[in-house]
Amino acid sequence: MNFPSMPKVVWFAVVLLIIAATGCARLPYTTRVIADDARVAVMLQHDAEPVSYSHPAQLNAGEIGAILRGVSLREQTRLPLRWFDEERPPKTVFREDEIAILAPRVAEALAVAKTGERVYFELRTPGMNPRYDRDITAGWIGIRDSYFHLAIEYFHSQQPATRFSPYDYNYPTPRSAPGSYVLYFEPGRFWVVDPKTNRRAVEFRAFLQSVPGGQAR
Repeated sequence: MNFPSMPKVVWFAVVLLIIAATGCARLPYTTRVIADDARVAVMLQHDAEPVSYSHPAQLNAGEIGAILRGVSLREQTRLPLRWFDEERPPKTVFREDEIAILAPRVAEALAVAKTGERVYFELRTPGMNPRYDRDITAGWIGIRDSYFHLAIEYFHSQQPATRFSPYDYNYPTPRSAPGSYVLYFEPGRFWVVDPKTNRRAVEFRAFLQSVPGGQAR
């Protein structure tokens, strides 16, 4: 039986729809907004990877702040530039004023997050052209057992100030791709590998026990 042939443009449109649907299925998506203003955004995201977090989690702002103070990074570069970068000390990720506004909102988000959700955060300041750009530091946080997972996607990166959607490829001002960074934590003995995810994380219970006035949960 011969089926009528479809025009090439129709086949092309079908292929694009399949690719778009497949790509969108792999992106994290927002499930709840905790805060969203000119200075900070914190929201819950459904993680695209099949990871089960120990959420909800009860950490107060002081405990989260103590963890964030120990985080530093280097931008991941290729050889031979990497040799020169390794001679310079890593950069502290969070300033004290940033911790003051971020930690309480992360604590609020962790307290209501579900097992398949992570906490996305974004710190914002006016960019080099404030009308069009923002300077942002952004990433996500998740807790699994005694491991405090943190990823940085943008570090003081100039990005469009207007709203955008990662699902709309025709939007005129999409963000640049996330950066690639090597994270560190001090004291280094608490920066360990989570055996279930094979990713580095802060062993936060042991760390908080070592901090004066800290609490482990």
